[in-house]
Amino acid sequence: MPKNAYLVELAKILNVSVSWLLSGQDDGSAPSGVVSSSEPTASEIEWKRRALAAEKKLEALKDILPLISEANAKLSKIVF
Repeated sequence: MPKNAYLVELAKILNVSVSWLLSGQDDGSAPSGVVSSSEPTASEIEWKRRALAAEKKLEALKDILPLISEANAKLSKIVF
């Protein structure tokens, strides 16, 4: 088990309680700035929206990557 000083420092960095680090349970002593309710904050909603948009873009890129590769192969035959 890590030393207390390391746990305290890690808890400060992550903005959670040491108890949460050890158990994953909120004991009500979470530092300010930590939301313990089940309602998402505005920043969490925005983060999720942006993450979902990025995933859609990645899927689109996956779909066109074979086409780009094929076009590149055809161009390479023409040029070289």
